[in-house]
Amino acid sequence: MTWLPLTIGAYFLSALVSTFDKALMERSIPNPLVFAFYTGLASIGMILLAPLGLTILPASELLIALFVGVLYLASLYCLFAALSANDPSRVMPLVGGATPVFILLLAFVFFGEVARVKELLAVVFFIAGGALLALESRRTKIIFAKRLIILSLLSAFFLASSFFIAKELYKTGPFLSVFIWSRMGSVLAAIGLLFIPATHREIKKGSAGGTSSSGVLFLSNKVAGAVSLILLNYAVAIGPVATINALKGLEYFFVFLVTFILALFYPRFLHESARARVFAVKLTGIIIMSVGFGILAFI
Repeated sequence: MTWLPLTIGAYFLSALVSTFDKALMERSIPNPLVFAFYTGLASIGMILLAPLGLTILPASELLIALFVGVLYLASLYCLFAALSANDPSRVMPLVGGATPVFILLLAFVFFGEVARVKELLAVVFFIAGGALLALESRRTKIIFAKRLIILSLLSAFFLASSFFIAKELYKTGPFLSVFIWSRMGSVLAAIGLLFIPATHREIKKGSAGGTSSSGVLFLSNKVAGAVSLILLNYAVAIGPVATINALKGLEYFFVFLVTFILALFYPRFLHESARARVFAVKLTGIIIMSVGFGILAFI
């Protein structure tokens, strides 16, 4: 059962990373484009895994792997844009719940795979839980946060596309090589942003407000994210994939707990509502979406 503590640890670290990403955007790097740029550059650290077995892929597979990295960075940008104006405990479950829905749609479009009954049932839970998380209370009326929904869905679509294509590459190429080259695609995409005058100006302007302490926190957070990714991939390699995927609901509970504690005891660190009704709605939405993950794994 070694895979179980690895999985729990990976999801806990991932929850911390998303929470501190939000805090960094509030305090030091408010521009999502700048945040995505530096996150993409930080992927260069994955080259440290090269001695473990990096190989040069065939030209076509190499280009596709690099494209996976571009899609992943696009997903991160939309995620950070959503996080910049919304609570992590809303954004992360929305993106996580919509991602498998898009994967099912992509499988149908490209391979004609028809969703099974359990998958359709899981989608119902994802939509129901997501609808609760997307609700926003404004004085006397409750509305759907349209910007939150759009950005979360875009992030989930790009993330699902990157997973979908990478999965096909893993069928023919070595896992480590595909993984590293896809991360290098994110690095190249980040560097490519510098050649667009408008985005170059935004990155230069957004970088000017950074401090050494925020830089240390950013790098530490990205290292934690890398460790989370490695732990999760190793858990998948030695444990039951379906169960590990079902436990993803733990990540959203961890996000909920971390943001609740910070909002309650350190409100200046993270601006998230601590109202009981708001947290009750979030918790209900997360539970409903977690049921969806459980259906995919165990029914």
